[in-house]
Amino acid sequence: MDYQKAKENEFINKCSKLLEAYKSRIFGLKESEEVTKYSNEFYKGLKEIANYYYPNEEIPFRYRYLIQDLFLFEKFLQQNYLFSFPSHDFSKVLDKPVSLKNAEAILNYLVDQTRNFLFDEVSFDRTIFPYETYDLQSKCKKATDFLAECASQIGIESRRIILFPCFKKYSGVMSGSIHAFSLVTINEKTYLVDCTYSQFCTTYRCNLNRIGVPLFAGAAPGAFMQYDAFYQEVAQTLLERGWIEYNEEIMKAYLDGFFLSYRNGLFYERTNDFSFTVQYTASDYRNFIYGRDDLLEHEKKEELGFQLKPLANPNFIIKHK
Repeated sequence: MDYQKAKENEFINKCSKLLEAYKSRIFGLKESEEVTKYSNEFYKGLKEIANYYYPNEEIPFRYRYLIQDLFLFEKFLQQNYLFSFPSHDFSKVLDKPVSLKNAEAILNYLVDQTRNFLFDEVSFDRTIFPYETYDLQSKCKKATDFLAECASQIGIESRRIILFPCFKKYSGVMSGSIHAFSLVTINEKTYLVDCTYSQFCTTYRCNLNRIGVPLFAGAAPGAFMQYDAFYQEVAQTLLERGWIEYNEEIMKAYLDGFFLSYRNGLFYERTNDFSFTVQYTASDYRNFIYGRDDLLEHEKKEELGFQLKPLANPNFIIKHK
């Protein structure tokens, strides 16, 4: 066996043992503080191993299978949230609005219908676990399709917006990270509806120490919404009622969270910028989403999405300042 192959096998074996130990320690834990503690140790360990075996080199392809195993494992973790996610009342279903003039009643009806649909999608039996304990990852497209059908039935216009990684369908920086939300127009006013936003606010996905782990999804959008009062309000409103009035300021805040989630550890290591602020406007984001501009023309591609190379310093700490 040649040196490179032996090194790769040793690297994969060490990462696999670390992952198995991590799984056994945190599976079934309900306290978010304990999950965060062990997760931090695990992420630090992966960064150190990657830096030791492949300093300034791309990680071997086989490592991707280990990360995929980690992604699947995360879906079974107990859900805890960075923001308050109140339990939705499923004891009764809201009636179809009588009047199309009351926007709040219409939006609450659409969200109620969609959440009932999602509950049936993710649970085998509603009586076993409450709605907020389920992970809604990968359910966004179904949710927006269902909401559009409900809206159409009552004569309301709904438009689905797809967020591709870096706002580009073929960005080449991430895979399987598509998100969808709805823009609903009522009486010439537009509202942003996102019934699966909770997936981006779970405690473990919002852990900043995830940033810098090679080929691993960094901190989720919710992580970056906590450092500004207005951004917190946007995130909290979407978690509580599933919709918020659309305007330029709200759209920027909502999309800033997603953009910041695309930046990997190489950006922070190069810039030492921990402000978690974004120069792009709502208009810029529309240009990216509709293909009138390309985010990759403004950012370094290697600093976005899955990080192909280890951090130069595995002990580098990414923390808001």
